Amino acid sequence: MTECNEISEMLVDYVNRRLQKVENIQVINHLAQCKCCRSDAAAYISLKNHALESMTSIPKDIMDSAFNKIHSQESALDSCKLAYETVKYSMLILKQTITLVRQAI
Repeated sequence: MTECNEISEMLVDYVNRRLQKVENIQVINHLAQCKCCRSDAAAYISLKNHALESMTSIPKDIMDSAFNKIHSQESALDSCKLAYETVKYSMLILKQTITLVRQAI
């Protein structure tokens, strides 16, 4: 595989900052010397910027609704955990009571 082919396969990850340090340095050094790959990288960056600009933000009411739903699910989970702990300790007390009754008989 030629160096340009190897770098070309890494360009999307380079633009999205997902390369390891060694790979990042390899791409930077190659781009400094290769006009063709530099042009490809510029095209990827332009495409990414265009995509980011065309994204709309999530309306506040939808965002708030999602966070409220998550919070209510967390509250329900906390209630379930508390109920479980209560039942668990009640069962331990019942077990100890049965043991004491058996010993008394």
